[in-house]
Amino acid sequence: MGNSLIQNTNVSKETVGNCGVNNQWQLHQGVRTDKGKDEVTVFLFDKKSVSKMGSGKEEFLGVLKREPEVLAKFKHAGILKLMDPLIEDQKRMGFVTERVSLPLNVLIERTHIHEIVFSELDLILHILDLTDTINYLNKDVRAAHLSISPENIYVMPDGKWKISGFSFSTQILQGDVCESKADFSQKPGQIRLTPSLRFAAPEITATPSLCTFTSDMFSLGCLIYTLYKIRR
Repeated sequence: MGNSLIQNTNVSKETVGNCGVNNQWQLHQGVRTDKGKDEVTVFLFDKKSVSKMGSGKEEFLGVLKREPEVLAKFKHAGILKLMDPLIEDQKRMGFVTERVSLPLNVLIERTHIHEIVFSELDLILHILDLTDTINYLNKDVRAAHLSISPENIYVMPDGKWKISGFSFSTQILQGDVCESKADFSQKPGQIRLTPSLRFAAPEITATPSLCTFTSDMFSLGCLIYTLYKIRR
């Protein structure tokens, strides 16, 4: 089908799954209609779900918008490639990336991880690739991702895994610790987007939320435990 929001792209009606921060983005596969006919993936969010939110609405949308804004800054083999920046109208917002097969959280939920991880060696190689990407962020960019979890990791058509989900990424320019962009404090009736509690380092959930470069390694460790538990 066509899509009034995403131009020059035929977007499938069927969703691949939900992903990104708190699984708020819906994934759709698409094909460019202009020259090249590239296969892409479209991330869409329906604003109707926050229409009655009130005062916290703009903050909620701002967290979602930050993901493609930060993603555009990175060029690395282990980071999802942004094709088209964020675009929005009154009803929806979305952005376009290179084609992905599935978000890792969908595979875990369906217990289909064995379809892409055939052996312990395969799993080790994927973990090493993720570690290399995190090292790039921590050492070269001096940024902590702070949301390393299955809903922010994507399985590509060639089987590789790539990272996205930069809504809470925080640069640590001086020293080894700073206040993070995550905020787990909740007021009555408020809905606030946060990194996954199952994978977040303890210091991120504190008040104020703090982060170090080792915060990402804590999350990676939780992910490794989850993947090994599923495989066994």
